[in-house]
Amino acid sequence: MVKPSSHRPPLRLATRSSLLAKRQSEWVVERLRAICNREIAFHFVTSEGDRDRTTRLQDFSETGLFTRAVEETLLRGDADFAVHSLKDLPLESHPDLLLAAIPSREDPRDVLVPASGNSVSLEELPLNARVATSSPRRKALLRHWRPDAVVVPIRGNIDTRLKKVDSGTAEALVLAAAALNRLKTQRAFHPLPVSLFPPAPGQGALAVQCRRDDRKTVALLSRIDDPETRAAVLAERSILQSLGGGCHSATGIHLSHENEHWIVHAATLLDNRLRFFIHSEKRIDSLVHKVVENFT
Repeated sequence: MVKPSSHRPPLRLATRSSLLAKRQSEWVVERLRAICNREIAFHFVTSEGDRDRTTRLQDFSETGLFTRAVEETLLRGDADFAVHSLKDLPLESHPDLLLAAIPSREDPRDVLVPASGNSVSLEELPLNARVATSSPRRKALLRHWRPDAVVVPIRGNIDTRLKKVDSGTAEALVLAAAALNRLKTQRAFHPLPVSLFPPAPGQGALAVQCRRDDRKTVALLSRIDDPETRAAVLAERSILQSLGGGCHSATGIHLSHENEHWIVHAATLLDNRLRFFIHSEKRIDSLVHKVVENFT
C-alpha cells in the first residue's frame, strides 16, 4: 500500500453521517489509499432523509432525498468527491457532476431478516405474518409471493429497523444484502434470489462522484472503476428511466454478465399486476431494448 504523503492537502470526501454510509466510504478509501499517496478527510453531511425518518419515502415531493445535500456540498467546493449508494441517486444527474467511479458491486440481492431468535425463510413464515418494508418494489414482490403476508411500513437506519422488528413490529424485515454485509451484521437472514425478487436498479453498487471539471480527481477516482459493474448498473437505470420510474418505483431490475451474454431478471407492477421478465442477449443495448419493449 502507498503511504499517504503529508506534503499535499487531503482529499475531502463528502458522505452521509449514517454508519452504513461511513462503512461504504471507508471501503472506497481503502482502495484509493492503495493507489495514491493522498490523505483523505471525511466531511459528514446530514441529508433530508436522515432528518425526517417518519414520512413515507414515496411521499416526498422531490428526488435525491439521501443525496441532494451531499451533492450540494460538492458543488459548493466544500468537498472533492462523494460516495453514495447508487440506488439512491436520482436518474437525472446535475450537469456539473460526474460519476467518476462505480467500483465492483456487493451482493445485489434482497434478504429476509427474521426477528431475533428465528431463522424462518419467506416460505416458512407463518400465515398472515407481518413483514416490514417501506419499498413499493419489495411490497409488490412480497404480495406476489406471499399474498397472505401483512406488509407494514418501517423507516430508520439498519440498526433501528432491526430493533423495531425484534421488539415486535413484525415477524421479519426485508433489507439489502449489501447493507448487512458492509455493516458485518451478525444476524440470520435468507437471500431472496434475483429470479424471484429482482432488486432495485443499482442495488449493491456504490457511486463515487466528483465535479466534472476537476480533472485530477476524475483521473484518480476512475482507477477504482469496475467496467462490468458500471455497464450493468447504468443499463438497469436506463431501463428504469425508459419505463418512467424512479428510486421509489415498484420495479426491480438486475443485469449480470455470464458466458459472453448479458442476462436480465426484471419485474414491474403494471395495472396492479406484477410482471416478470428474464432474457439474455450478447449486446447489452439489445437487452435494454428488449426489457423496455416487453414492459411497454
